[in-house]
Amino acid sequence: MIKLTKPHPGRITDSTYIDVGINTESLPYNYRIIAYDANSNRIDTSSVASSVRLEAHPQVNKIELVWAADVPWSNVSDTYPKHWIYRGPEGATEDQLELIDSVNVNRLGFHYLDSGQYNHTPLENTKAYCYRVMTRGTYGNPKIAAPLLNFSQKLCAIPNDTTPPCKPDFGSDIIAQRCDNLPNGGCGAVIYSNTISWNKPVDKVCGNDIVSYNIFVADQLGSEFLQYVENIRDTVFVDNNKDLTSFARCYKIQAVDRSGNKSELSDQFCFDNCTHYELPNVFSPNADGCNDVFAAFGDPDHDTMCEANDDPSKCAKSVARVDFIVYDRWGKQIYQLEDSKERSIYIRWNGLDNDGREVPAGVYYYRADVHYITVDPDNQEALLKGWVQLVRGKSE
Repeated sequence: MIKLTKPHPGRITDSTYIDVGINTESLPYNYRIIAYDANSNRIDTSSVASSVRLEAHPQVNKIELVWAADVPWSNVSDTYPKHWIYRGPEGATEDQLELIDSVNVNRLGFHYLDSGQYNHTPLENTKAYCYRVMTRGTYGNPKIAAPLLNFSQKLCAIPNDTTPPCKPDFGSDIIAQRCDNLPNGGCGAVIYSNTISWNKPVDKVCGNDIVSYNIFVADQLGSEFLQYVENIRDTVFVDNNKDLTSFARCYKIQAVDRSGNKSELSDQFCFDNCTHYELPNVFSPNADGCNDVFAAFGDPDHDTMCEANDDPSKCAKSVARVDFIVYDRWGKQIYQLEDSKERSIYIRWNGLDNDGREVPAGVYYYRADVHYITVDPDNQEALLKGWVQLVRGKSE
């Protein structure tokens, strides 16, 4: 999910700005500068420069560091080939971290393996170590001061960490869609999208150790949850995949720490579809273009009840299949919707029996077994019984 940041609330005349109150432990930050003249006309804009993002990969008695930054200058140069590695104990502030080593990134890349070479003492597998990396770069332009120094966030890790992170919890502000809030009442084309959010653990030991999340989904209650998306770096996820054909889906979240340990899956949160199916009680197959077939409300190909069909509260919603049988007043079956590729959830009975003969005008009784698309299997079937008046003859 893209996070938008607000610009500085005003114009500054200095060439230095200090951004305070930011959370570099959880988020990377990107910056650019826009220049204006004295008349507030925009002159030009800089390229975007990011903060340095540090990752740690614990090993037995070792911690591997990897870092990256998206900046318009070069952090790999012959003039300033080394990046500096700072380290300190758990609880140390950024200023208390000590310079322990440097890396020639021209030869080794943005990578450092701390095995205790700084003081010739192997790292302890039960002890936390905190790091910070300073990159050094240049534009290669003698008119621009160098080196350009850029610090990563402070990052702590434990060698040989085998403890999984805390189980995530869904946020209290997550809500399912309201049926009365769907565009056009949920009739016609619907763009399906589910948004979930979850909380980072309050426990700092758990929270600071998490680097990403995996999303698991199941389309029905009681079904197996399968991994859907991995390596989510935010605590919000918008599921708007083009293959999402309904709201009906359950989600669980899994946290992943710096050592690759995975948490227990969270409790589930489920979205469900809005369901509805309604049939009229009269039709007249007289080819006048109005209620010529017996069809459910919302049929895009047939106007069931003329102007009444425009009511979005009546249209069929989230229907997978309809099994339909018509009986005469003596209980004899005269028509059954046959199972075929051409069958429609809207029924579209034209007043003919199963042998293709017109049935006389009168009252007929029907049974419709409606199968909905829902996340809860207990809500997937509904039985509709009713009657319909078939009217013959030309309309005036």
